[in-house]
Amino acid sequence: MIQISKMRSKIESYYPSLTKSEKKVADYIFANFKDIMYLSVTELAEHADVGETTIFRFCKKLGFKGYPEFKLMIAQDIVNLEKAEESESTSYKSMIKDNIIAEINECYETLSDDHLNRAIESIYNSNRVFFFGVGSSGITATTAKERFMRIGFPSDVATDAHRMNMVSSVLSENDTIVAFSLSGATTDVLESLAIAKENGVNIIAATSYIKSPITKLSDVILQTSGKANLMEGGSLVNSISQLFIVDLLVTGITLLDKDQTQKMREKTGRSILDKIVK
Repeated sequence: MIQISKMRSKIESYYPSLTKSEKKVADYIFANFKDIMYLSVTELAEHADVGETTIFRFCKKLGFKGYPEFKLMIAQDIVNLEKAEESESTSYKSMIKDNIIAEINECYETLSDDHLNRAIESIYNSNRVFFFGVGSSGITATTAKERFMRIGFPSDVATDAHRMNMVSSVLSENDTIVAFSLSGATTDVLESLAIAKENGVNIIAATSYIKSPITKLSDVILQTSGKANLMEGGSLVNSISQLFIVDLLVTGITLLDKDQTQKMREKTGRSILDKIVK
């Protein structure tokens, strides 16, 4: 049975009534349907060669409140189509393994060595370092704090709006925030970073969208590869490149002071030996 895309059909039904610019948007969506949910409004506008206001008008004309709702419905449509097309013989074990490897490879290729080195230097020379993130990115932020603690490097974490705002309000130009956000458009994170920016805090953003709002507030950008599919939530595959970034940062700091970090690894390791069942 052939599966019909509801969103394609909806756009087609409106196509005759679209303006010339709006039709350019529709044509690009038809040709790149599965990529749309990964594009910011700025990126879609650039690819379709139209202004961002055209994108907003296009979404409104189709009956959506805005571009985020439109992307959500695209994502839902794709999920439904893929579920319908899945073969019962598909090996999900192999598929997840391949996806994780692909995420790491993409992150490795797109990550700027210059920005990575600048991030490591900023963290190393800071008085205070905080990791920000909410949802699945909050889990990454917490993991980062724990990894840095094991090498004896002081840091902290904030994973809710109130704490991130309070932290941002008391940090200064001698401090650094590393903010994790796959979409780069998480409202709570953006609000807190705006406060930090006013205080001159050094901001490092780990995001998959190089032209997302978070990059405008950041001094250093670490491009991850996990695209934020709104229908998948906290998928490990989506977060794996964030964890790769964490490992790179920890290793980079370790290499700057090998003897001290090794001592701290041993010290923290010995501190939990008696917690292991013998």
